[in-house]
Amino acid sequence: MKRAGFLAASLLLLFTVSVFAQPVEHIPPGRFWVTVDGDSTTVPYVSSHDLDGVHPELTRAVIFIPPGPRDVVNMAQRVVGAGNQAGVSDTTFYAGLQYLLLNDLQAHELETSDIAYWNFQDWGDGDLSRTTPAAPRDVFVSSFTFLDSLVVLTDQICPNLNCIVICGNSEAGQFISRYQALTRIPTEFPDLPPIVFTPMNSGNFLYVSRERMSSSGEIGVPCNLITTTIDYYNEYPYGLENLNEYGAESGADYIREQYPNRWINHLAGSLDNGANTDNLPMALQGFNNNMRCKIIIQVHEAFYGYPLPRTQFFEIPGAGHSNIWNFSEIWYPLFHYTPPSDNRTDG
Repeated sequence: MKRAGFLAASLLLLFTVSVFAQPVEHIPPGRFWVTVDGDSTTVPYVSSHDLDGVHPELTRAVIFIPPGPRDVVNMAQRVVGAGNQAGVSDTTFYAGLQYLLLNDLQAHELETSDIAYWNFQDWGDGDLSRTTPAAPRDVFVSSFTFLDSLVVLTDQICPNLNCIVICGNSEAGQFISRYQALTRIPTEFPDLPPIVFTPMNSGNFLYVSRERMSSSGEIGVPCNLITTTIDYYNEYPYGLENLNEYGAESGADYIREQYPNRWINHLAGSLDNGANTDNLPMALQGFNNNMRCKIIIQVHEAFYGYPLPRTQFFEIPGAGHSNIWNFSEIWYPLFHYTPPSDNRTDG
């Protein structure tokens, strides 16, 4: 029985890797540039409005990241389609970034371009872009830095925003779980409108403490028997030990201090029972995606010793993992919720 379960899990993992490693179908023509220490690089992007214009009529921004298959064009159709159904698109700015892999560049003959690229899924952790002999690069930038720049630019070209939502499903939800904790944008740009980080059906999360919840519901540091086997369970991207270069610029103390000040709306489908418990750090976060979303809130509230009023959980009835965009229950957190006007100073 164990052998059959292991075989099934292995086949699922191979299928998942195969799907995510396939070249992306669409790469949009738009290029979003960032400059770091005088050197520039770029990633593809889509947006509903010109990034060189000013759009005072827009009052909300929804920035989205596509999940593992990385198709920002298809994701734009889903996000904007949901916004159209919610009746908010006339006053909403939409934008999405695309983080590519080497095989994406090769499939679209872009090896000699200036487009940054990453290994498999390290874009989701905010790691630096890569170089290889097949597509040499001289500039290396964190995937999170691109999003930092887009957030700041969005506020500049949309001066009347009352909220910026950053959302993504599945692997993109994991991306947002890490970005919301590590980014310094809310403190370095205190005049920005509230940023509402919205991870959807995230398969795992970044914890700010060593504590986890046991299968019996107890919260504490996992027992020694487990930690000697998987003592890396709290290393980044699952915890704050051994942070990557982007995270090290903030440091664990800053991350823990600012985390309660972040506006976070967790969305999870009631039927999202995805597990991947062969990944032991993920298994310590819960038995499935829906459960993990609930558990991280409980563990963090126990760590801080008080409820986190800026963190909310929205369970989407009947939604599974990939079809969550089809449910009207996502409209409120994505398109209507705005933090209270008397409590907007972010951290």
